[in-house]
Amino acid sequence: MGWQYTPYALGSLMTAAVAAGLSVYAWRRGGIPGARMGALFMAAVSLWGATYAVELGTTDLAANIFWSKIEYIGIVLVPFSWLGFTVEYTGRGAWLGRRTLALLDVVPVLTLLLVFTNE
Repeated sequence: MGWQYTPYALGSLMTAAVAAGLSVYAWRRGGIPGARMGALFMAAVSLWGATYAVELGTTDLAANIFWSKIEYIGIVLVPFSWLGFTVEYTGRGAWLGRRTLALLDVVPVLTLLLVFTNE
């Protein structure tokens, strides 16, 4: 796997680093409403940014496809965790029962299934 520096990757890496720091910061404050889902949200943004930076720098097609697929894990987690964060932060955490979370997971899981089974 070859890698080539591109200036666009620097912005994504900086975003990933800041998001990772915010994820750790939020995780340590687990008792605050929305902290756990906020940590998941920032971890997803960090994963998305880091894998996008690597994807931008890869020089061969197979590696580019691989990193694009891994990137989608962060992409599908961002809306889900953002919604979870806002619901918990506004004091409506009871809305996030097992059934609701399972229903909200259908589209991201199907998206990942389609991404990982198609080149």
